[in-house]
Amino acid sequence: MAIINHVAAVVSNLNNSIRVLTEGFGFRSGPISENLELGVKVAFLEGQNTWIELMQPISTDNYLKSTDNKQFGFNHIAIEVDDINSAVQRLRKIGIEPLGAQFTGTKGDVQNLDPSTTSDLRLQIIKPKR
Repeated sequence: MAIINHVAAVVSNLNNSIRVLTEGFGFRSGPISENLELGVKVAFLEGQNTWIELMQPISTDNYLKSTDNKQFGFNHIAIEVDDINSAVQRLRKIGIEPLGAQFTGTKGDVQNLDPSTTSDLRLQIIKPKR
């Protein structure tokens, strides 16, 4: 059975979104970090049985360009795998292709999947840092 590592949303104001989820719902926020390669500020918030990744674009050249018309809101589901390369090989057998290069994110090694091969569902596979 699959393990969902986190769900992600693109937000216009990271600090306000953190405040809403921490003060309004009791989530705990980790530190804010910047991923200059993707052009986003990121924070992970921990709930009782889930993580939410909030991403605020800080550049129009990278992440926002990949979100089709600068869409805010739900962005992707990250599913844990033990080995990204093996998972990509298995997914290719059923017609699901990677999108772009594998990269190291805040929580581990990540490979985005091509939404045109997943019925437009934005998915990524992640090998978490341990």
